[in-house]
Amino acid sequence: MPKFARPRSSLYSWSEVAMWLHSKGVVELSEADIELAQVCEVADAMIRSRNLQEKLPAPDRKTLVDVVAAMTTRLAFK
Repeated sequence: MPKFARPRSSLYSWSEVAMWLHSKGVVELSEADIELAQVCEVADAMIRSRNLQEKLPAPDRKTLVDVVAAMTTRLAFK
């Protein structure tokens, strides 16, 4: 599924494409290639998240920060 569907061409996540191609035996990826694709996916998610947060009203951004902090704290102690 494209990350950004467009009429003439769509954009896909490099990590998802790389992992799909690897799982189908189309390309051979080293552990470093797989790790790099995963790091790129996380970095992209962080940038998109930051951009979306900036669009929220200030009170909603504060609520989001509080919820994420609470979730992170719970995960740290599991």
